[in-house]
Amino acid sequence: MSCHSIPQNRSNCFIDQGIKSAKIEAVLLSDTTQIVYGAIHFNKLGRPTFREDDDSKVEYRYDSKNLTHTIVHYTDGMSGVSKIDTNVVVQNDELGRPVKMNGADGKESIYAYQGCDEQLEEYKEMDGTLIYTTKSIFKDGLLVESIWNTNDDSAAQVTKYFDYRFDKSGYWTERKYQYSSGKLILESRRLEYY
Repeated sequence: MSCHSIPQNRSNCFIDQGIKSAKIEAVLLSDTTQIVYGAIHFNKLGRPTFREDDDSKVEYRYDSKNLTHTIVHYTDGMSGVSKIDTNVVVQNDELGRPVKMNGADGKESIYAYQGCDEQLEEYKEMDGTLIYTTKSIFKDGLLVESIWNTNDDSAAQVTKYFDYRFDKSGYWTERKYQYSSGKLILESRRLEYY
């Protein structure tokens, strides 16, 4: 099914409300042997509680509404040692989304939102030096573009998301995305509902 309308009980900001978990498979279409697997678990409000992929696991913790911190489990690429970092949210917006998050390494993320249609993240060093920015653009709650810029003035990395497919409940189950490099990915989700 490729048409889309969000059921009235779901918000464009929390489009996954009602999904308990999503098992994800992303396949590079030019070489279908290159596959990445992952999973996301959601609370009943449609906010992620746990995300895992081949390289890391992230736990999201909330009070009644606000994201309070994340716990990131990963393997250090240089040493091969498993590590755990806790990032603390020090300010939230009225919807409980983070506005400022301090990392275990002293770095910080600052978030700005334009309703539910745009999210901007600035990731900075302890001294305030910008490391990168990420801008995510949504239409009707669906990600349509992300733009990643580093502080070194190199060309932005743009990813476009399109060709969404939906199940009978209106949740997306398949989409394509394409990187600036031209690589095209087919991503699918197997959903479990509350």
